[in-house]
Order: sequence, then C-alpha cells, then structure tokens
Amino acid sequence: MTKAGTREQGVGSRRLRRRLGGWLRELGQAIAESEYETTPQPQRRELEEQVDRLNRSLEYAEKAHDAVARRLARTEELLFAATEGYEVPGLTPAEIERLALLAEECGEAVQAVCKVLRHGWESQSPYGGKTNRVALEREIGNVRAVVNLMLDEKDVRLGDVQAWQRAKRGQIVKWTHHQACSMPRDEQLAMIELIQLNGGSER
Repeated sequence: MTKAGTREQGVGSRRLRRRLGGWLRELGQAIAESEYETTPQPQRRELEEQVDRLNRSLEYAEKAHDAVARRLARTEELLFAATEGYEVPGLTPAEIERLALLAEECGEAVQAVCKVLRHGWESQSPYGGKTNRVALEREIGNVRAVVNLMLDEKDVRLGDVQAWQRAKRGQIVKWTHHQACSMPRDEQLAMIELIQLNGGSER
C-alpha cells in the first residue's frame, strides 16, 4: 500500500469512527432519557453506568485504533524501505523485512481484537462478509505464519519461545481476574526459574 493509500484509509477510518461514536452516544442518551423518569433510583444508576461504560469503551477503542493505524503506517514505510536499501546495523534486509511483517500482522490482529471488543464475536460488516471471529482467526493465523517463518530462519529460537509460552500461560491466572490455569504450581515455578537462569525475566 502506498503512503497516499494509507492516508486515505486513515481518513476513511476516522470518519467511520466519528459516525459510530455519534450513533452510540445518541443511542445511550436516548435510552437514558426515555427510561430515566419512570425507572426506580437503583435502576437509574445502573442505566447511567451502562451508558458511561459504553462511552468509555468507545473512547478506548478509538485510541487503540488510532495507535494501531500509526504503527501500520510506519510498518509499511519499513517494508518499502527494506526493498530500497534501508539498513539497520546488524540486520540483513531479509531480517528487516521479516520483523516489519511481524509488526504489521500484529497490528492487524490488534485491529481485529478491537472490532470484537466493540461489536462482539458474530457481528459483521453491514455489507456482508466474514464475522469478527473469523477475521480474528485469520489475523492470528497470519501472525503465526510470520512467527513460523522467523523460527525457520533462526531469527528466534523455538525452545526459548516455547519456554516463554509455557511460563506466560502459567502466570495468566496471576495477572487476570477471570482466567483459569491448568498448569500445576510447581511446574510454573520451575519454568520461571529456568528462564531466569537463562538471563530472562518473569514476564
């Protein structure tokens, strides 16, 4: 995609988000006004909190989308530069290209996540097409494809990646509120200790 195309996509995306934001806020206000006078006080507060959560979720999604758009634009520049003799000390053009591909695919995965957070798993474009779940599955698959390419080229080491993966899974229950972890506690500790001995950190 050219820089002009990226800018055009960004402008269209901003317009869409403005329309979406206006619609959601109008909807929340209409709900609040229509039920506020006839609803008992506890339910009123709950309704107001729902509208507030809706607005906060929209603001978060907009900020995340803007950040991803900026990163995608920069990644596209790097991909283009890699074919035009762009140099980074200690990296070959092929390594630069693979890293840029990984950044691009991760950014697109984040965009797909934001769509699920805004509209749910089974929502899809008004013009038809794949659901948000299918879109996220595709983007995760794309990320894994680039990761596998980097493993094949020895950019990163399979054993270390797997060790970090197991350690992260073992710590998810500690860092989240609603996730369960099937890894035994002693296995978690052993994995963390192994990584620390190799010069890594717990995260």
